[in-house]
Amino acid sequence: MFTSAGAGHEAATNALKIAWSELYPDDDVVTEDILNYTPALFRFIYSRGYLLMASRFPILWRIAFYKGEDLHKFKPPGKLSWFFRKLIMGKFIRRIKKVRPDIIISTHFMPSDAVYLLNRKMNRPAKFAIIVTDYGIHTAWLTPGADRFYVPTEAIKAELLTLKEFLCIESDNVKVTGIPIHPKYTNIEDKQTLRSKYNLDPDIFTVLLFRDVFTKGNFEHFVRYLTMVPHPIQLIMLAGKEWPIPDRIKRRFAENNVSYRIFGYIDFMEELMALADIVITKSGGLTTSECMAAGTPIAIYKPYAGQEERNAEFLMEQGAGIKLNQLAGLPYRLTELIENPEKLKDLSAGARMIAKPNAAYDIVKDLKKIGGDSSGKN
Repeated sequence: MFTSAGAGHEAATNALKIAWSELYPDDDVVTEDILNYTPALFRFIYSRGYLLMASRFPILWRIAFYKGEDLHKFKPPGKLSWFFRKLIMGKFIRRIKKVRPDIIISTHFMPSDAVYLLNRKMNRPAKFAIIVTDYGIHTAWLTPGADRFYVPTEAIKAELLTLKEFLCIESDNVKVTGIPIHPKYTNIEDKQTLRSKYNLDPDIFTVLLFRDVFTKGNFEHFVRYLTMVPHPIQLIMLAGKEWPIPDRIKRRFAENNVSYRIFGYIDFMEELMALADIVITKSGGLTTSECMAAGTPIAIYKPYAGQEERNAEFLMEQGAGIKLNQLAGLPYRLTELIENPEKLKDLSAGARMIAKPNAAYDIVKDLKKIGGDSSGKN
C-alpha cells in the first residue's frame, strides 16, 4: 500500500512487488493507492498538497513538518484524531476486512493507521509491516501494533525503540534493511561499459542533471554555470519530456567543451546513474537510495524542507554527497572534483558503503516468514 503523494512511495511499493513476484511467483501480490479509497476532495488535496506546499510555500511546509517531528515530544493521537482518520479511511478499512490479506505492507504511514483502526475491533488482527522511506523518522510513522518496521539506518531503529512500549515492539520487530528500490539496481554494469554503450567518452567528467532541479525558468542559469567549468564535461539531462534546446544554448555548450544528451521518460535510470561521476538532484529517499546503489555521489541542490533535508544531512554525514547552497557555486564544486579525483573517489566509496541494493529482496524474504506462508493475497 502507498499514497500517490510524491513518486517515492509508489516506487518502493512496486520494487517490493517485483521482488516478491521473482522470489514467490505463486503468491498473489496486489498494490493499491489508499487515496483511491478516500473522499474525492481529501484525495485531491492530499495528493497535490505536499509538492505544492514544499515547492511554493516552503515556510508553511517547514512549520508543519517540524511541529510534529520530535519523537521526545510525541503524544499519542487522541480520540478525535482517530475518529477523523476512521472517517477518511473507512472505505479502505471495510475493503481490508472483506479481503483479509495475509499481510499488509505500507510504504506510507496512512495505510498502517487504517490497519491499526481495523485491528482494534478484530479477533484475528491483520498482520502489517511499515517501511520507512526516508533517512529520518517523523512521528507520523508511529503506528502501534506493526509486526515489522523496516528502516534504512541503525539510528532510526534506536530512535523507534525509545517508544517501544507505545509501538508494542521489541528489537527483533525492527529490521535495518535500507529503502526498497527496483531489483535491477542489484546488477548494474560497470561505468566504462555503460559509457561505451551510450557513446560517451570514458575519460571525461560526466554530470547527470535531474529534472527536479532545473526548470524552463532556471535552465539557462544551469547552462551558464556549467559552461564556466574550465574542463570538458559530459552532461546528461533528464527532462521528463523532450525539451527543444535553443540554438544559442547549443552554441554555448559547443564553445565551452560541454557535450550533452537529453532524455525524456526512461526505464534505464540505473544505467545513467552508474555511468555518471555525480548526480545533481534533490534528496528524495528513493532517489538517494538508487544513487547509492549505483555507487554515484549526489550534489544536492535546494532540498525541500523536512524529510529531504534529513536525507541530505545523512548523505553528508556518510561522506556520500555534497550540498550546493548556491547555484553560483556549481563551477567551483565541479572543478574541485575534476581536479581532485581522490575526493571524487572518496565520495563514491561513501555511496557504496551505505548502499543497500538488495533491500527489496531482504524485506520480502522476512515478510514471507511472518505473513506469506498461507495461500491468498499478500
